[in-house]
Amino acid sequence: MNRGVFLLAALGSSIGLGNIWKYPYLAWKHGGILWIIAYLGCLIIAGIPMLILELTLGQKMQRGSAGSIRGILPRFAGAGWAASFASFITCVVYIILLGIVACYLVNSGSTPWKDENYNKVLRPEACKKDEYAAIPSAELYLYNNIVNLYNETTCEPFKADG
Repeated sequence: MNRGVFLLAALGSSIGLGNIWKYPYLAWKHGGILWIIAYLGCLIIAGIPMLILELTLGQKMQRGSAGSIRGILPRFAGAGWAASFASFITCVVYIILLGIVACYLVNSGSTPWKDENYNKVLRPEACKKDEYAAIPSAELYLYNNIVNLYNETTCEPFKADG
Protein backbone atom coordinates (compact mmCIF):
# COMPACT_ATOMS: atom_id res chain seq x y z
CA MET A 1 0.00 0.00 0.00
CA ASN A 2 1.47 3.34 -0.99
CA ARG A 3 1.27 6.62 0.90
CA GLY A 4 -1.58 8.05 -1.17
CA VAL A 5 -3.87 5.10 -0.54
CA PHE A 6 -3.04 5.17 3.17
CA LEU A 7 -3.70 8.93 3.35
CA LEU A 8 -7.07 8.57 1.63
CA ALA A 9 -8.05 5.65 3.90
CA ALA A 10 -7.05 7.57 7.03
CA LEU A 11 -8.94 10.69 5.90
CA GLY A 12 -12.01 8.65 4.99
CA SER A 13 -12.10 6.93 8.36
CA SER A 14 -11.45 10.08 10.37
CA ILE A 15 -13.80 12.46 8.55
CA GLY A 16 -16.76 10.13 8.44
CA LEU A 17 -20.30 10.61 7.23
CA GLY A 18 -21.42 12.52 10.33
CA ASN A 19 -19.08 15.44 9.65
CA ILE A 20 -20.45 15.82 6.14
CA TRP A 21 -24.07 15.04 6.87
CA LYS A 22 -24.81 16.58 10.25
CA TYR A 23 -21.89 18.85 11.12
CA PRO A 24 -23.02 21.97 9.20
CA TYR A 25 -26.40 21.84 10.95
CA LEU A 26 -24.82 21.43 14.39
CA ALA A 27 -22.36 24.26 13.74
CA TRP A 28 -25.22 26.57 12.79
CA LYS A 29 -27.42 25.46 15.70
CA HIS A 30 -24.74 25.87 18.39
CA GLY A 31 -23.24 29.22 17.54
CA GLY A 32 -21.54 29.14 14.15
CA ILE A 33 -17.91 30.20 14.33
CA LEU A 34 -17.65 29.69 18.11
CA TRP A 35 -18.70 26.07 17.64
CA ILE A 36 -16.13 25.62 14.88
CA ILE A 37 -13.39 27.08 17.12
CA ALA A 38 -14.34 24.70 19.95
CA TYR A 39 -14.47 21.78 17.51
CA LEU A 40 -11.04 22.58 16.09
CA GLY A 41 -9.67 22.95 19.64
CA CYS A 42 -10.93 19.50 20.60
CA LEU A 43 -9.64 18.11 17.32
CA ILE A 44 -6.15 19.51 17.94
CA ILE A 45 -6.03 18.61 21.65
CA ALA A 46 -7.58 15.13 21.52
CA GLY A 47 -8.50 13.93 18.03
CA ILE A 48 -5.23 14.24 16.14
CA PRO A 49 -3.02 12.96 19.00
CA MET A 50 -5.28 9.91 19.42
CA LEU A 51 -5.12 9.23 15.68
CA ILE A 52 -1.33 9.50 15.71
CA LEU A 53 -1.16 7.27 18.80
CA GLU A 54 -3.32 4.61 17.16
CA LEU A 55 -1.37 4.69 13.90
CA THR A 56 2.06 4.56 15.55
CA LEU A 57 0.99 1.83 17.97
CA GLY A 58 -0.26 -0.32 15.10
CA GLN A 59 2.92 0.38 13.12
CA LYS A 60 5.24 -0.47 16.02
CA MET A 61 3.44 -3.64 17.09
CA GLN A 62 2.75 -4.86 13.53
CA ARG A 63 -0.57 -6.32 14.69
CA GLY A 64 -4.25 -5.51 14.60
CA SER A 65 -6.09 -3.51 17.24
CA ALA A 66 -6.56 -6.33 19.75
CA GLY A 67 -2.98 -7.56 19.35
CA SER A 68 -1.53 -4.06 19.70
CA ILE A 69 -3.38 -3.34 22.92
CA ARG A 70 -2.56 -6.82 24.24
CA GLY A 71 1.12 -6.06 23.52
CA ILE A 72 0.96 -3.13 25.95
CA LEU A 73 -1.02 -4.85 28.70
CA PRO A 74 -2.68 -8.26 28.20
CA ARG A 75 -5.66 -7.26 30.35
CA PHE A 76 -6.62 -4.52 27.88
CA ALA A 77 -7.04 -6.84 24.86
CA GLY A 78 -10.80 -6.42 25.19
CA ALA A 79 -10.46 -2.72 24.38
CA GLY A 80 -8.91 -3.66 21.05
CA TRP A 81 -11.71 -6.11 20.33
CA ALA A 82 -14.26 -3.44 21.28
CA ALA A 83 -12.65 -1.03 18.79
CA SER A 84 -12.84 -3.68 16.07
CA PHE A 85 -16.48 -4.39 16.88
CA ALA A 86 -17.32 -0.67 16.84
CA SER A 87 -15.68 -0.38 13.42
CA PHE A 88 -17.74 -3.32 12.18
CA ILE A 89 -21.01 -1.77 13.39
CA THR A 90 -20.05 1.57 11.81
CA CYS A 91 -19.40 -0.18 8.49
CA VAL A 92 -22.77 -1.94 8.64
CA VAL A 93 -24.58 1.37 9.27
CA TYR A 94 -22.68 3.06 6.42
CA ILE A 95 -23.52 0.22 4.05
CA ILE A 96 -27.23 0.54 4.88
CA LEU A 97 -27.11 4.31 4.33
CA LEU A 98 -25.21 3.89 1.07
CA GLY A 99 -27.81 1.35 -0.09
CA ILE A 100 -30.62 3.83 0.56
CA VAL A 101 -28.66 6.57 -1.22
CA ALA A 102 -28.04 4.23 -4.16
CA CYS A 103 -31.77 3.44 -4.44
CA TYR A 104 -32.59 7.13 -4.47
CA LEU A 105 -29.80 7.82 -6.96
CA VAL A 106 -31.04 5.15 -9.37
CA ASN A 107 -34.63 6.41 -9.11
CA SER A 108 -33.79 10.11 -9.10
CA GLY A 109 -34.53 10.54 -12.80
CA SER A 110 -38.16 9.52 -12.41
CA THR A 111 -38.56 10.63 -8.76
CA PRO A 112 -41.27 8.06 -7.96
CA TRP A 113 -41.67 9.47 -4.43
CA LYS A 114 -43.06 12.81 -5.67
CA ASP A 115 -46.69 13.38 -4.74
CA GLU A 116 -48.01 13.39 -8.32
CA ASN A 117 -46.20 10.15 -9.21
CA TYR A 118 -46.61 8.20 -5.99
CA ASN A 119 -50.22 9.03 -5.14
CA LYS A 120 -51.57 8.05 -8.56
CA VAL A 121 -49.63 4.90 -9.39
CA LEU A 122 -47.34 3.51 -6.71
CA ARG A 123 -49.13 4.16 -3.41
CA PRO A 124 -50.62 0.88 -2.15
CA GLU A 125 -54.42 0.78 -1.93
CA ALA A 126 -54.31 0.42 1.87
CA CYS A 127 -52.27 3.64 2.12
CA LYS A 128 -54.81 5.66 0.09
CA LYS A 129 -57.25 5.83 3.03
CA ASP A 130 -57.93 9.18 4.67
CA GLU A 131 -56.03 8.37 7.89
CA TYR A 132 -52.82 7.85 5.89
CA ALA A 133 -53.24 10.87 3.64
CA ALA A 134 -51.15 13.02 6.00
CA ILE A 135 -48.07 10.79 5.57
CA PRO A 136 -45.81 12.43 2.98
CA SER A 137 -45.26 10.48 -0.23
CA ALA A 138 -41.49 10.48 0.14
CA GLU A 139 -41.77 8.94 3.62
CA LEU A 140 -44.23 6.28 2.45
CA TYR A 141 -42.01 5.48 -0.54
CA LEU A 142 -38.99 5.07 1.74
CA TYR A 143 -40.83 2.88 4.25
CA ASN A 144 -42.74 0.78 1.66
CA ASN A 145 -40.33 0.40 -1.22
CA ILE A 146 -36.81 0.88 0.16
CA VAL A 147 -36.65 -0.46 3.73
CA ASN A 148 -39.93 -2.45 3.66
CA LEU A 149 -40.98 -1.19 7.07
CA TYR A 150 -44.69 -0.82 6.29
CA ASN A 151 -47.05 -3.67 5.44
CA GLU A 152 -48.49 -3.00 1.98
CA THR A 153 -51.84 -4.63 2.77
CA THR A 154 -52.52 -2.61 5.93
CA CYS A 155 -50.13 0.37 5.60
CA GLU A 156 -49.11 -0.18 9.22
CA PRO A 157 -45.53 -0.63 10.43
CA PHE A 158 -44.51 -4.24 10.91
CA LYS A 159 -44.57 -5.25 14.57
CA ALA A 160 -41.91 -7.45 16.11
CA ASP A 161 -43.27 -10.73 17.38
CA GLY A 162 -42.75 -11.24 21.04
